[in-house]
Amino acid sequence: MDTTLLWKDPEGLQTIKIVVAKRIKAWKDGLRPFQEQPIVYILNGEDVLLCTATGDGKLALLTVPILCHLEVSQHPEEYPSLPARKHPVGLVITLTKGLACNIVSQLEEYGISVLSYCHETLTEARKSGQNLSKEIAAREAYQVIFVDPEHLLGSDWFAITNSDVFRSNIVYTCVEEIHLMDEWGSSFGTALRDLEFGRGRNKVWRDWES
Repeated sequence: MDTTLLWKDPEGLQTIKIVVAKRIKAWKDGLRPFQEQPIVYILNGEDVLLCTATGDGKLALLTVPILCHLEVSQHPEEYPSLPARKHPVGLVITLTKGLACNIVSQLEEYGISVLSYCHETLTEARKSGQNLSKEIAAREAYQVIFVDPEHLLGSDWFAITNSDVFRSNIVYTCVEEIHLMDEWGSSFGTALRDLEFGRGRNKVWRDWES
């Protein structure tokens, strides 16, 4: 008989609160009510479409699921039997470079290893002889990866997502400012219009906008 609990169970909800208090001490009041429910959905592998105002705290949806997986997998003796990946990965599709830069710096403050998979990063990696595709597929180097639509459909990313190990560790895939897909899709080339294909490729999908 499977005794694994779900994150939406009372034990899971309590664990989320404990992890936030332990890992993000600056959040003295914990999660806001509107943050908690979407985080539970994400941890349970369900779809989320969230529409909030700028500054409402959407960053928690990127941060807390990763920290929950890390905390429970690193200290299983301290928590109920909840599903947790040892090397969790979150994928964030960002439609503008500015959004990615702002969120990257914030996530790093919480001890999350972040990579912006963009033209500049890939160029620097090639110059230094760094094999980013191999590092990402190994799923141990980066816990949250930001990628633009163009690179999401590139051959290197296909090679990364061909890794069963990498795909099995994806906690969420989301699109920041998803409403821009309709506004920019027709004039932004095939990359935005083909994001639905990326959804099927990456298995797990979470969306939100502001």
